Amino acid sequence: PYEHKIIPYELESGKCNTLYKSLLSHKNESTLILIGPEGGFCQEEVDLAILHGFEPVSLGNRILRAETACLYAASVFSCLDNED
Repeated sequence: PYEHKIIPYELESGKCNTLYKSLLSHKNESTLILIGPEGGFCQEEVDLAILHGFEPVSLGNRILRAETACLYAASVFSCLDNED
């Protein structure tokens, strides 16, 4: 069971927390992040994730490929871990 669940969603850019801010506010919690397929999540998938407790977050203004989004997320996790 994860304490913090997040789903990056490109249509949420500017409307929600960034990945960094979300992770920072839940720094000492176990976190699950869903990285979508090429083309991103459809609205129904995002709605279902939110229904199951996932927080939509933004990865910024750019649309990232799935493999790049994974590396980006890992680097944000690493950056926060190294701040201790």
